[in-house]
Amino acid sequence: MPLADLLDRLSSPIVIPLHSYLEQTDPHLKLWAMCDTVELLLRRMGSSMEAGRRTVATLLGEEPDAPDDEDEDDAEEASVQVGRPPQAR
Repeated sequence: MPLADLLDRLSSPIVIPLHSYLEQTDPHLKLWAMCDTVELLLRRMGSSMEAGRRTVATLLGEEPDAPDDEDEDDAEEASVQVGRPPQAR
């Protein structure tokens, strides 16, 4: 199935750069449009995966955003390091 046939089936934020990719003749602009299309597809996939994870957690009776103890320790360590200049060697 050619890409042009997919334009009617996709949501508009993805169609806009995909249409630009298909119509573009300049290779640099074509690459730019392709990168925009892939970025939007990855964002859509990521948000769908996160929504699925939260749904499964809710169905299992868990809190979707319950942090682990390890995550809290890592956040505290990272906040101590923010703003400090690197040590001279």
